Amino acid sequence: MKKQILIKSLALIIILSACDTTDNYFKGLKEKPEILVKTILDDDFGKKTADSMKISNGYQLFYTVVDIEKLTLKVEPTPETGVALFSYEIDNEKISVSANRQGIGNLKLSVKDSFGKTDEMIIRLTSFDNLPPVAVLEISNYPGFEYGRTLDAAKSYDQDAKYGGTITLYRFLVNGKEIERTYNSFMHYNFPQPGNYEIGLQVLDNDDEWSGIVYSNLTID
Repeated sequence: MKKQILIKSLALIIILSACDTTDNYFKGLKEKPEILVKTILDDDFGKKTADSMKISNGYQLFYTVVDIEKLTLKVEPTPETGVALFSYEIDNEKISVSANRQGIGNLKLSVKDSFGKTDEMIIRLTSFDNLPPVAVLEISNYPGFEYGRTLDAAKSYDQDAKYGGTITLYRFLVNGKEIERTYNSFMHYNFPQPGNYEIGLQVLDNDDEWSGIVYSNLTID
């Protein structure tokens, strides 16, 4: 008798557990799917409304779809105006985007479950070829030399550093004449005599694009 009661109790527990699991499953089916994305520069998945890409690098976008079903992501790249700007490939959970020119367009991601519930994300994507570097010049005394000065370009930067841009060459000028072209971000220069001097600096990035020349007026007494 006790054995029969125990068996019936276990059966009831199993049925209730199965019902609870089924309820959770159908609850999950009723929920709207959600698209989340991130790039290699992002820490976590989330929503994204705008981003930019350097044409030579391409654009890598990782995605995940939160849903109890396994849904297929649909991607629709559309230009703001004119012909297609972006092309793409999907590999597992990564979208690789390339651009054929500079411009602005939309990357539309969408999913739809078997109940007709949808989610979509539109990312306004700007593509550019290269951003030129910016030269920044600082001048200080060079100890031990009366007319000596240190010409420092260390604060110069490439505007697309986040996409791998770097400064590769520094060009120093005095009164319009180049005195040094170097891989070092600074140089020491001993001026021949007191006077007024115009110091110039220009920097080159790893896409072989020069910055504008910045000038600083220096008076040596």
